[in-house]
Amino acid sequence: MNLILDEEQLKKVVHNVAKSEDGLKLLGHLLESSNAFSTGYVEDARRDMYFKGRADFGLEISELIKQNAFTEYVQLLKKGVNQDG
Repeated sequence: MNLILDEEQLKKVVHNVAKSEDGLKLLGHLLESSNAFSTGYVEDARRDMYFKGRADFGLEISELIKQNAFTEYVQLLKKGVNQDG
């Protein structure tokens, strides 16, 4: 089974997911749980590498959303800022 999407399919799916309220919540959850926007260092080298890998994947998701659903991406960031402040 091949679940990998080609570039055009991926763009369409990200755009469609970001357009739905639940989809946007899911994308926000993935970004938040990846700690994509966190900085810092974990003393244990293996754990540090693990967290950096998660963050890198989160940044990849962030880029996909920005490129294919920019308005929704901005909405997502605004919601996060409003929850933090």
